[in-house]
Amino acid sequence: MSSRNVIVNTGTPPAEPFDQWECATTEVRLHGFATLQPSGRLRPTGSNFACFDREWTFVVTEAPAAEPGMMSFCITNTAALRDDDDAEDQLQGFEFGFTVLNSNGKELTQLPMKDVLRENNLRGYRSFAKKSVLLRSVVNGTLIVEVRVRKKIDSNEASPREPVFIPNNPFACAAIRQMYNDEKTSDVTIEVGGQEAKDNATKKAKTSPVTFYAHQLILQQCTTTLAELCSMGGKGAAQITDVTPEIFGHLLSYVYGKQVPEEDMKAHARDIIDAADKYGVSHLKLTAEASFVDSTTIDVGNVMDLLLYADAKNLALLKEAVMDFIAENKVEVLEKVSFKDLPGGPTMFSDLLTAVARGEKKGSGANEEEDGGDQFGTMRISDLRRKAHEKGLGIDGSRETLIAALK
Repeated sequence: MSSRNVIVNTGTPPAEPFDQWECATTEVRLHGFATLQPSGRLRPTGSNFACFDREWTFVVTEAPAAEPGMMSFCITNTAALRDDDDAEDQLQGFEFGFTVLNSNGKELTQLPMKDVLRENNLRGYRSFAKKSVLLRSVVNGTLIVEVRVRKKIDSNEASPREPVFIPNNPFACAAIRQMYNDEKTSDVTIEVGGQEAKDNATKKAKTSPVTFYAHQLILQQCTTTLAELCSMGGKGAAQITDVTPEIFGHLLSYVYGKQVPEEDMKAHARDIIDAADKYGVSHLKLTAEASFVDSTTIDVGNVMDLLLYADAKNLALLKEAVMDFIAENKVEVLEKVSFKDLPGGPTMFSDLLTAVARGEKKGSGANEEEDGGDQFGTMRISDLRRKAHEKGLGIDGSRETLIAALK
């Protein structure tokens, strides 16, 4: 489990810049800590985790005989364990800290973020704490350690970007959540699936539909498209064959105030986008879009497909990510990507020019106030959506739609 830091400023920041750090915290759980056997050398625990685009390994052992009863806590870049030539470079610019937590999450033992130990590509503390003290913090045989990694931000780099704006589920309500798929109180039946599916090249088998139960009043408030479809079925069950039961289950549960599990969202983001777009569940669509952008690697091989998809589904955040890639890799894109299928209209070129202008501002260090430009002109989609949401405006729209509404 890992998290990134959020900086909150109170008052006016000083005119002179000070050292800025981007931090990440990972919780490492050392199961069977009491049975950890002494060792003559620092060894990895098998606790690997990733942050700042690097893989790290937490290292713990009992300290050398010269310091009896003490435990050593260190961290190393996983490249060091493979004796990679660039292992030392992988550690440059980082500082590390460790905190031991008890069952209530209280910090019991901690030392500041300093590179106290610097040997053999290790960073940390040869004498972090007495094992007897750490044993008092064990919870059900497990020692919980917060490993903190921080990276100094280069003065030439832009400040860390705020997390992508993801709207809260507007339908969240405990009473409604309990009514999800409740056959006893439902007045709508929906059968999903049941279409013919290919078993092999010559045979077809009809799959059995999955039945969902809903309430017309809730559907009318949350997804009018689905409500209209269900009302057309009269007393019979509404039939849906273009969405799988699994994806429809996620959509309907969201309508009833539930959240899509993160793993399912990441694995099925595109299918959820398609279903949410079709049935008008805009907040779910934007949530799935953010997950899709976060988990998708854009390259010259898929950039055009992603651009066409973003345009077809009105996915402003995805389109922005694609445009950023094109602006940052314009030479390679021009050489390897065909633009014959590029959607027409001025908005596509406007978005591309916005990405280029944003990149130029980033390189020059200028901001909107300094250059006297449009307040929203080069603002990111996530920020535009956040501002629109704060004003109670619609957030599922193109860059132009969002800016027009905010103005």
